[in-house]
Amino acid sequence: MVREGSTDPLKSELIRLGARGGLTEDLYRSVTADPDTLREVVQLLLENSFPATLHDDIADAVGLSALEAAHIKWHQAGGPATETNGLALCTMHHKLFDRGAFTVGPERRILVAEEASGSRGLEDWLLAFQGQPIGAPVSDQYAPDESFLDWHRTQVFHGPARI
Repeated sequence: MVREGSTDPLKSELIRLGARGGLTEDLYRSVTADPDTLREVVQLLLENSFPATLHDDIADAVGLSALEAAHIKWHQAGGPATETNGLALCTMHHKLFDRGAFTVGPERRILVAEEASGSRGLEDWLLAFQGQPIGAPVSDQYAPDESFLDWHRTQVFHGPARI
């Protein structure tokens, strides 16, 4: 059936006709082979197809955690909006980072604060990452600036770090 006019089809019409969408097998393999490419594709699809308020829910529904750009040195403290002052974190880790539950050490390893506590999720959300290196940036030019990390460790982090 060919639609008349330029209106979008109704959801009921798409369901009735058994409409499906997807990627070719070659494109799917290409996109999923590289995590950075996959993140970029997902971000573009979300930004171009859905309201921002639904991004996290959609990413969670398909098993992808949505990433946010977290300032290392807060904007309110004079931190610039540059790649070297940012970390790509999921919503939960962004909140925990901003609250000082963890930071990034001089060797780009996760440091969890001794003060961080909780009964649910502490092991999975924080302690499992203690001492682990952060992911390498796409290019060294985007690596976190040590002066911003030092600011976070001294001004935000509720250290000392766990051993």
